Amino acid sequence: MTGADTGSTGPVGVSAPGRFRAAIGIAVHALLVSLMVLPPLHLLVPAILLSAGFRYGRNAARIVLMVTVTVMLLGALGGGREASLAGFTAAGLLVFQIGAPALLLLQHVERRIPSGAAFLATFGMASLGVVVVEGIMRLAWGYSPYAGLVSEAGSIFDQAISMNSQLPAESLELMRKAGDVIIASFLPAVIMVNTALMFLAAVVMVPRLRRGDPEAGQYRLRFFALPDWLLVVFIVSGLSPFATGSLRTAGINVLAVVALLYWMQGMAVLRMLMSRSPMKFLASVPAFILLCLVSFNLVGIGILFLIGLFDSFFDFRKLKRKEDSDESDLDG
Repeated sequence: MTGADTGSTGPVGVSAPGRFRAAIGIAVHALLVSLMVLPPLHLLVPAILLSAGFRYGRNAARIVLMVTVTVMLLGALGGGREASLAGFTAAGLLVFQIGAPALLLLQHVERRIPSGAAFLATFGMASLGVVVVEGIMRLAWGYSPYAGLVSEAGSIFDQAISMNSQLPAESLELMRKAGDVIIASFLPAVIMVNTALMFLAAVVMVPRLRRGDPEAGQYRLRFFALPDWLLVVFIVSGLSPFATGSLRTAGINVLAVVALLYWMQGMAVLRMLMSRSPMKFLASVPAFILLCLVSFNLVGIGILFLIGLFDSFFDFRKLKRKEDSDESDLDG
């Protein structure tokens, strides 16, 4: 979907409220970020930073991030070594995995970058941010956040097995082997999937955060479309099962993440079909229930993945038609 599709006229300015009102608003946003830095609420942190940026300007979003990080660092200094390292890691992730990519997304939205391209840019930056934090913690303190996450994941699987101790021994052994495989080979994909969901939520919330901006409608879920070049990544990573060693593991993780991205696009296609239903409002509630039921079971996941993948070839939503300037769907 291009700027021509939505009648985009270029970058959008941000109105500036009074200083007192802005100061109160920044404080409230900083408090919200501080309360939501822990999973699963951290998925909303990029959207909160976007809200601060849209309401009070980019510098306000930066101030919210700086205030929250400062508070986290001061809290980390007051604990023991393990608590301090955990606090430093959380502060680093807030900056590099969440904050900086959210500011980039804010800039992309103001420049009317299409939702798929804006999402991939911020998602890529956020994924790189995780690696940056890992490197900083290892060099500065000899501590590996990833190793800590591996240990935590192992404890979670052990607890799950203990809670299901009444199952047959064969089932418990199968659960243990599955957990070992996930931890050893797919934990990077789990981290990247979590990051992808975080920024997809931020992108699709843009129309709600900019209610007075009709052009923000292009960021609704129904218009989410991945760039065509991602097909090359999918094909190359699809060859990873034939590789060996670390290359095979890395390729499989990338393949899992790309498959998730096409699942997201499949959800967008289905949402577009629902928005075009003649029943409009009466169909919305059961349509969303159906969307949830289809999206989170194995068969539904596979179907949505295929829909998203083939949408890149067949353009089911007709988003690539340059001659079509009808903006009526942006209001729905």
